[in-house]
Amino acid sequence: MAIQSHKKHYELLHYFAAKFNLHPNCLFFKGSTKIGFSIAPDSRKLWMEYGPESDLDLAIVDPILFERVDDQIGHWEREPKNRGELFKNHRLLKSHRNRIYQKGKYGCFRFFDLPDIDCMKELSECLNKAPILECCEVDRPISAFIFKNWWGVYERYDYDLHCLCKGFAKITDPLPVGEDKPRPHVELVDGNYDEIILEIELDERSARINELEMRGAVWDSEGQYYSCDGGVYDADGELL
Repeated sequence: MAIQSHKKHYELLHYFAAKFNLHPNCLFFKGSTKIGFSIAPDSRKLWMEYGPESDLDLAIVDPILFERVDDQIGHWEREPKNRGELFKNHRLLKSHRNRIYQKGKYGCFRFFDLPDIDCMKELSECLNKAPILECCEVDRPISAFIFKNWWGVYERYDYDLHCLCKGFAKITDPLPVGEDKPRPHVELVDGNYDEIILEIELDERSARINELEMRGAVWDSEGQYYSCDGGVYDADGELL
């Protein structure tokens, strides 16, 4: 169990609610923190129970905080010095790409993808001072996910379940089916969860492109837009 009691869960959420000046219903713990075992589409982690070394994943749903973070990121990325560093530093470039992906698909910023902005410093201080040890009886690491609205939360969970079902249906190396109880916890080196999700998306996009080409779709020179059936669409199939 991530948090030892309902009372401690209440205390921890109210700590964050007070710090962010939000109603407690705008915050929740997600993933294995919430359900007690992992549903990541990774055969090493899937169905594994929450363990002593597992971290806490805090979701914050607030459009004002999201827009504030987004604005500060924009200012940071427009600084010439920072733009230069993005293309020289692999870690910064990877975080930049992750921010674009997470913001575009889910309306979400992940704490560990943020650059050195004021919101990052404030959030880091808040997380570091949280009463984790008092509420969990273990000094767990904690990460935060800032969502623009609840639709982003829905999209995130919906796509996670989609990836899980797709993993079960694979012909080669399908994901293992769950049993009556979670698998015992084993400490692992962090997996490539982002890469797994990206690989699934690239496979799906490739299949969609092949289907469109069979229907006679004509793409622009950069592969961003296509015309088909009398309309013009972007790469995700949205009518322009």
